[in-house]
Amino acid sequence: MLRDTVRDYFGEAFPLTRLMDFANSDRTYDRALWDQLSNKMELVGLAVPENLGGSGYSLYETCVVLSEMGRVLCPSPFFASTVLACEALLATDDETFQAEVIPQLVKGDLTGTLAGMNPKGWFGEDLVVRAESGGDGWKLSGVDSTVLDAATADVVLVLARTADGPELFAVQRESTGVHLESLDGIDFTRPIGRLTLDGAPARRIGSPGVGNVVLERIRLVVPVCQAAEQVGAAERCLEIAVEHAKGRKQFGKPIGSFQAVKHHCASVLLAVEAAKWTALYGAWSVANDLPDRVPVAAMTQASCSDALQRASENLIQVLGGIGYTWEHPAHAYFRRAVASREIFGSVAAQRESVAAAYLDR
Repeated sequence: MLRDTVRDYFGEAFPLTRLMDFANSDRTYDRALWDQLSNKMELVGLAVPENLGGSGYSLYETCVVLSEMGRVLCPSPFFASTVLACEALLATDDETFQAEVIPQLVKGDLTGTLAGMNPKGWFGEDLVVRAESGGDGWKLSGVDSTVLDAATADVVLVLARTADGPELFAVQRESTGVHLESLDGIDFTRPIGRLTLDGAPARRIGSPGVGNVVLERIRLVVPVCQAAEQVGAAERCLEIAVEHAKGRKQFGKPIGSFQAVKHHCASVLLAVEAAKWTALYGAWSVANDLPDRVPVAAMTQASCSDALQRASENLIQVLGGIGYTWEHPAHAYFRRAVASREIFGSVAAQRESVAAAYLDR
C-alpha cells in the first residue's frame, strides 16, 4: 500500500516532463515537492520513533519510498536529510540534540546532511576531517568534496577523527571557519558540494566513543538505501525501453521483435529482477539486524549499481538517436547510474568488503 500510494503520487506530481523542466532550471530541489513529501505525506519520518515526531516504522519502509523516488529521480534532500542526518543522530545517545533537531527534520522545516568521508569517498577509516579539543571546545579542520545538498542543508553533521577514534559533530553554517559551496556534479538531480573546515567550532553529539556506533550504522544504512533508489531507477529504465520498443516500428515491425533489441531487454530484465530481490533482502537484513547484514549491505549496493548501469545504457541504445538528446530524460538515468557507483564507495570497494567479510569467517 505504501509503494502504491507513493507511486501514484509521483505519477501525477512528478512525470518525466517535469524532471526535464527541473533539469533546465537553476534550482537545487523542488521545494513544493519537498513540503508535500515531508509535511503532507509524512515520509521523512517513517523510520523515526514516534516520540521524536516520526511514524515508528523501520528502514525497510524507508527503502520502499526510496525505490519509488529512484523511479522518477526525485530531486529532493530526502536522502541527505532522512538517510544520512536522521540515521546518524538516531545512532547517538544524545537525547537532547535529538529532541532539538529530529522533529524539525521530520517536518521538513530543516534539512540536514552528513559530511566527513575518507579520501576514497566512503565513511570509514582515515576520515578527511580531524577534530581537536581545546580550552574553548572542539575545532574541526578538513575538506570533504562529496557532501550531498551541502549548499542548502540547515543541519550540517560531520564525522571526524579524534585522538580516541571517530566522533560525530555538528557545525553552524555561519560559524567562522565553515565554508560550504556547490559543485557541478554529473547527476543534476542530486546536488553535491564541498565543505571546508578551518578550525571551525563544533558541538560533539553524544558521549565519547559513540562515533563508532554512528559510523557502523551509516556504513550499513547508506548502501541498502542507495540500492533501493538504484533498483527503482533501473526498473523505470527498462519500462521506458520496452514501451519504446513496442511502439517504434522499422521495416513494418516493432523494433522489439528484433533479436538485437529483445534479447538485450530480456537480459536487463534478469539483472533488474535479481537486483530487486537483493535490495529487498539487504533492506530487511539491516532493518532487522540479521547476522549477515554487513556483507549483505555491501553486496546489495554492488549488485544494484551494476543493474542500473546496465539498464540505463540499454535504454539509450534502444531509444537510438533520441536517447542521446538533452530533451529525453534517458541521460538523467545514465548520470545517476554513473554518479551513484562512486559517491559512497566504488563497486570494487564494496565487493572487496564482501570478500573480506566471508574470508575472515
